[in-house]
Order: sequence, then C-alpha cells, then structure tokens
Amino acid sequence: MPDDLLRRYARRLANRPPSAGRLIREPVRTIEVAYFLRYCLLIGTDRVLLMVRRRVADLWRRATKDANQVLIHWADLYRELLASIGALASDTAVADGEIRGRLRSLVTAHLQRKPPTRAQLVRDHLTLEIRPVRSLLSALVLLPWQAVPDHPVLAALQLLKALYEHGVRELPAATAIDFGRVWRTLLSGADREQAFRAFEVATLLALRRALRNGTVWIDHSLAFRSRERLFIPTETWQKERNSYYRRLSLPKRAKLYLEPLIERAQAGVAAVAKAVEAGELRIDDELHLTPLAAEEEEPELVKLRAALDHRIGEAQLPELLLEVDANVRFSWIMLGREPRSDKELLMVYAGILAHGTSMSAAATARMMPQLSAASVRQAMRWAGDERRLAEASAAVLAYMRRHPIAATWGRSDLASSDMMSLETRQRVWQARLDPRRQTPSVGIYSHVLAGWGIFHAQPIVLNERQVGAAIEGVLRQEKIDIVQLAVDTHG
Repeated sequence: MPDDLLRRYARRLANRPPSAGRLIREPVRTIEVAYFLRYCLLIGTDRVLLMVRRRVADLWRRATKDANQVLIHWADLYRELLASIGALASDTAVADGEIRGRLRSLVTAHLQRKPPTRAQLVRDHLTLEIRPVRSLLSALVLLPWQAVPDHPVLAALQLLKALYEHGVRELPAATAIDFGRVWRTLLSGADREQAFRAFEVATLLALRRALRNGTVWIDHSLAFRSRERLFIPTETWQKERNSYYRRLSLPKRAKLYLEPLIERAQAGVAAVAKAVEAGELRIDDELHLTPLAAEEEEPELVKLRAALDHRIGEAQLPELLLEVDANVRFSWIMLGREPRSDKELLMVYAGILAHGTSMSAAATARMMPQLSAASVRQAMRWAGDERRLAEASAAVLAYMRRHPIAATWGRSDLASSDMMSLETRQRVWQARLDPRRQTPSVGIYSHVLAGWGIFHAQPIVLNERQVGAAIEGVLRQEKIDIVQLAVDTHG
C-alpha cells in the first residue's frame, strides 16, 4: 500500500463524522481495518526507531560524562617526563656517559605515548558497561532489518542474533566484519570476551549512523526508509533525469557546472592578492581588514527620521498592545469570545508574554500586580492552543502589512528562518538535552519576512536537520508568496 495513500485515508477517517447506529459493511470494513493496522504499524515503527536513536544518544552522553573524569591530558604526560628526567639526573649511580643514551631513549619512549582521545575513552566505557547496550541489541536483532548490499551492520546483527540464541559471549576468531580503524585493535585482540563486548558497542553505534544516512532500514516505516524510497529511484532517475535537469536549469555534466564556480573562486583569490598588495588586507595568524569609513548621512534622511519620531512620539508596550488589540482583536481570537473583564484581558497578554519571553508564571505575575501566578499559568495554557495562537498571529501580521510603511521594510517575497531553543519539561515528547544549557529544551523554528513579520513557527526536535521544517513553513501558509528563503547550514 502506498504510504501517502495511507496518510490520506487515515486523515479522512479522522475527519469523518460519526454515524449513529450504522455499521460498516463488508468488504469495506476489512479494507479499512487493514489500512488502519498498516498505518499503525508504520507510525509505531517510527516511534520505536526514534526511541532507539534517543537511547543510543543517551548512552553515549552518560559514557562521555564518566569518561571526562578520567581524561588524560598532554600536560600529565609532560609532568611524568619531567619527573623521569629529574630522577635520572639525581641518580649518582649512573655514569655521565650513559645519561645521554638514557635521556634519548626516555624521550623516544614518551614521544610514542599518546593519551587516549575522549571518543576512545567513551568507547572503552561502553565496552565495560555492556549491560544496557546488550539489552537493547537483544531486542533490535529480532526486527526485520534490510540494508544496501554488503553492509557491515546487517551482517553484524545477523551474527549477534545467532550468538545470542546459543548463549555465546565470545566473538569468533574468524569474524571479518570491519567497523573501521578505531575498532580493529579491540576486535582482533586475544581476549575474545572483550572483543565480543566491543563488537556489540560497534554494532549499536554503526546502526544509529546507518539509520540516519538511510543505508539500513525497515520496510514498514515512514521515516526510516531506504534511499530508493526516500529519493528518486534509480530506474525513474534514468528515465526522467533530463526533465529534472531542465527544470533546475543545470547541465548534465558536473564539469560544466563547476567551471563558472572555479572562475569565481579564482577571481576571488586574485582580488585577495590584490588587496594584500595594496595594504587593505593583512594576513598573519588572523585576517585583518582595514576599517571601512562611515558613510555620510544624507541631510534629508535625518530630517525625515526626526519628523517621524516627532509625529509618532514615545510609546510604551502596554499602549502598543492595547492599540493593536483594538484593531485586530487578537484577545477575542485567543479566548474564542469577547473578554468579560479587565483581568481576563490581562491574562491573555500575560500568557503570550510569558511564552514569548520564556519567563515563569511567578516572574510574569511579579510584572503584573493584578494577576497571581495561578492566573498566569492558566493563561499560559490558553496560549498553548496552537490553532488559536496561529490564527491570532496571522491576524496581527495581516494588520501590520496593511500599513504602507511596511512595504519599505524589505521585499515581500523574501524571508529567513532559524531555530531558537526554549527550555521545557523533560516529560515533553519532543524535549531533548540542550548541549549548551544542559537542560531539557525544544526547538522553535520560525519564519520571518524581510519586513519583520513572523508568518510561521513550529516546534521541532533539537540536533536534527532543519530542511523539512524550512520547506514546510513556506508551503504551509498560502497568503504570502515566498520566492526566496534564507537559512543557515542546518536548513
């Protein structure tokens, strides 16, 4: 069954009104049940594999925390070298002629010593604390994995499944599965039990990486599929690639595409060399540019800015909120009705401000003496309604774009998007550990027009690629025609 057909059918079932007392007759009932079970299988598999990736990342993070406590630095090795040299110099039993030879051999021995890297310490720690890795792998080997031809992960899972079934805890000496240079020493060591533990850790880490790049997959999954299903199949590409080249205005040969890029790179290098000769650019350990002189401000622009400031005057945030609400009535949208009291109106503002500033309910209540922390928490629950919040935001954006001055702030068909990390509770499904703050957080991916209007925002998982969220934000809205979207390397 095609996956897109399953999605459409499940959506139609969810939106269909209930019919009182009417039963679904055969064969429609059997077909609907089959489609529903298939869809549940796809969604359940995706959730399981997402939890596996999260569990592997959690194991690595905990091992990293323990490995940092025993991390050996180069300074420790140099201290040992100095101590050895000091002991040799104070040893009166050694003849003066032998000291030079011993010093040379001592320095050579210390130069060959290298402290283990952090990744190596993490792998060693996972190899020693094998119980959570083995319990996870014992369940994963039972799944119907598929992979590209001759993939080491698939062969390793099949080997582990056979060894687990027979209760073997030693890696066979004839194992020829290669996980890379970092594992060869452990996998080929004389201690076969340690080699077996290292083989389990290497399999789990390689499986997580293979799931991400699409070389290992499960057929009954929507997110973790093969590259042939995620991208254009090879047969389709061979038949229709000319149309894709024409649509993207790309040449069929990579050389023709790279030639203008190389010419621009060469022109840029020549411009840098010319700037160095002219003294505008200096390169030593860093890159130094001559500061640009400030442009003179046009007198007419100064007069216009002063006239605008005089006409607008000073405005406080509460006055601005009330003015916009009077024209847009976003408080009516958030409540679903007209506010019944001043306190209820303040609660709408408090909920939006608390979420927008990432402040707690107690901190927001201290800014508004009329409200208590419990009232602000209730208002934050109101603002958590994505449908009403999106409708109110769209109304504010439409009101802003009605002003003629908004047309001068930037192109109407240009936008940019990026993610902001916000702290949340650990129980939230999409919450992940923020690598900077080390707190449970969720990403908010926002799309902003060149004219400073936010037209789309959605929660996403941290440390994930943002390409899908960037495209979705442009396609979801239908009132603004976006031609170009500026993103960073994540998008």
